[in-house]
Amino acid sequence: MFWSDWPRGRKRAVVAALIALILAGISGFAFGPYVRSRVAKESGRRGLVTTVGGVHAGWFAVTLDDVRVAPEGTTTIDAHIERVRIELTATLSVERVVVAGPSVTLRDGAVDELAEWRERHASSGEPAAHKTQIVVEGGSLEWVLGESTIRAAGVAATRDDSGVHASAASVVFARDVDKIELVNASVAMADGKLQSAHIESARVAVVLHALDAVTAEAPPSPITPPITKRGAKTAEPAPFHPFVALPDLHLARALVRRLGDRVAERAPEGFKIDVDAVTAQIERGQEKLELGPGKLAVERHATEVAADFSAGSGQTPLTLHASIPLGAGDTVVALSGGPVTLSMLGVREGAFGFADPSRATITGRARVSLDDAAKSLTFDEDVAASGVSIQNAKLADDTVRGLDLRVSARGVLDDAGSMRLDDAEGQLGALHLRVHGALEQTSDHLAASLSFELPVAGCQSLLESVPAALFPHVSAARFRGTLGAKGFLSFDTRKIDDMVLRYDVDDLCRVTQVPEELRKDHFDGSFTYAIVDKDGKPGERETGQGTPDWAPLDTISPMMQVAVLTTEDGGFFRHHGFNEWAIRSALVADLKAGRFVRGASTISMQLAKNLFLSREKTLSRKLEELILTDYLERTFQKDEMMELYLNIIEFGPDVYGVRAAAEHYFGREPAELNLAECLFLATLLPRPREYHKMYEKNEVPQSWINTIHQLMEIAHKNGRISDQELEEAKSETIVFHQADQPLPQRRPPVRGAHFNGDDQWETN
Repeated sequence: MFWSDWPRGRKRAVVAALIALILAGISGFAFGPYVRSRVAKESGRRGLVTTVGGVHAGWFAVTLDDVRVAPEGTTTIDAHIERVRIELTATLSVERVVVAGPSVTLRDGAVDELAEWRERHASSGEPAAHKTQIVVEGGSLEWVLGESTIRAAGVAATRDDSGVHASAASVVFARDVDKIELVNASVAMADGKLQSAHIESARVAVVLHALDAVTAEAPPSPITPPITKRGAKTAEPAPFHPFVALPDLHLARALVRRLGDRVAERAPEGFKIDVDAVTAQIERGQEKLELGPGKLAVERHATEVAADFSAGSGQTPLTLHASIPLGAGDTVVALSGGPVTLSMLGVREGAFGFADPSRATITGRARVSLDDAAKSLTFDEDVAASGVSIQNAKLADDTVRGLDLRVSARGVLDDAGSMRLDDAEGQLGALHLRVHGALEQTSDHLAASLSFELPVAGCQSLLESVPAALFPHVSAARFRGTLGAKGFLSFDTRKIDDMVLRYDVDDLCRVTQVPEELRKDHFDGSFTYAIVDKDGKPGERETGQGTPDWAPLDTISPMMQVAVLTTEDGGFFRHHGFNEWAIRSALVADLKAGRFVRGASTISMQLAKNLFLSREKTLSRKLEELILTDYLERTFQKDEMMELYLNIIEFGPDVYGVRAAAEHYFGREPAELNLAECLFLATLLPRPREYHKMYEKNEVPQSWINTIHQLMEIAHKNGRISDQELEEAKSETIVFHQADQPLPQRRPPVRGAHFNGDDQWETN
């Protein structure tokens, strides 16, 4: 009667308990094989291959140790589980499965194998009405995708009737040296769709690869005929390579559409991702720049996915907003906000050369829109930086402090590679540069038609707009007057010789005060200037009237002037420091070659560089070179400049000035040099240290001799030498004088039939 009086539920519990006790008693004989058999059967029904190392029975539970699982028919997917605990109900049905310490490895090709496996086992699994609760603890993942790797640690997950909740203590996406790290990331899913996601912090690390191979000047060949200024053969056209990689609008729209489709398929309206702190780390060589942290929020709406990133604290953070359409619609990215300091954006002292980041502020407004048909990309931006300080060896020797910059641009880029620049402006204090026009770049050419303008501004205001570190030699000078310029540039690389370059400079600047070292009377006697010694170290050299190496202009062979006017600057006696023809010719040559092969330095510019400036190649030196060239032209006579130039220019290692060059190479006085010798010296000027190898080998290559003869013809064509002088020059030879040899027999001073010291030499 006692048994019959028990409720049915209690009876079931007792029976289950007795069964469990019996099973526990016989587990050593039959339980293990039975469980392995059931595991194999259930795994096979789901398309899995499973092996079990150990089986242990517990109170309404079964524990499996050392479990290995792989999808049937795959070779790139492995899973090892330290322990699986299967918890049973009183009726011996599975109530919960706890998976502890799973380690999953996916190798290259796993994506394709998984897709094929899913097709074969599409109907496997539990009915949707009820899902056994599965808990994952302490998991890890390694997934190799070609050159990319995904690693996750501290993985935990729960699956039940309400959906899937998963988290990871860390997730790392790595490709080569680039990396994305997520800390404490979690997601929630229901009915196979994402519901929400949260990431405590994210770090994006990108390594910028050097562009030297693309942008640097090509290294010179050992000994080659020199490039001359007028009448020279330009570089052979190289295969065209786009100067700037323009976006493929159709590819960009396809990627956006694919992203939108996947979001619409997997994330319901209202889905949201929050990242509390996103940090970007950019590396270039030994330099590191860190930006952030900032907040990121992504939310799916009915017709779009909206992403918002904000950086900087306070009431005026910088915010980046992106709108990705779900279906038809324009893709829009917009920037707004500021001012925020660089330090608020995460920039640290010294990163990428930034100094005093707490004093520099950024303000921005920009909008980029890609239309639905991918026919055009419109842009409108206006970004300003104030109080920026930078230490960069390519910019200036000292830290450049207090830069106030503003850049704005509006225009449209179409899918054929054409860009209309409605308006673009760069501003540095009082210095403005405005540009508008059209650009077109395809896979085989670049074309441009651009107008540019430098609005009239006061010369002193312009100087004061530029930090003193950029103008160390002229910052103490004082100017009066105004400066303005307008110009037009048009070219097409398919017919580059038809380039049009016009400009008009309204230069009314006048120097009212200069530092002592720039005064004209500073060069009346002896003076020093910067050189590079034969070991490549910076040094100084004394020269000037009264010093042993100084050669007055009337004691130098006139053929030396013929030579440098033929090879370096044919318009020296006509221009005022800058040669429009040389600038155009240099642009043509550089665009033909697809790299920098020729500059446009005049004798005036070379004199300014060598007389006043150091040899470091910095933007500061180039800017000062322009100002000092104008100063020289307004302060010195042309013959005074020519005399200075010939006495300070470098002709070889520790060979400075024409007197030293004449003695070193030929054992002669400057007045004795004939045209062949003068042209030889002039052809050394582009790379005097490299070309000095001819002297060291005591031999001038025939190709060099041929070039010198071509230059003689050019000098004759330009009216700088007479018919007789040309014939005599063709028979002249170049014989080096070595230091251990006796001096050659003296020659009478050379006279020039057409020499009169002015620009009447040149007839073309």
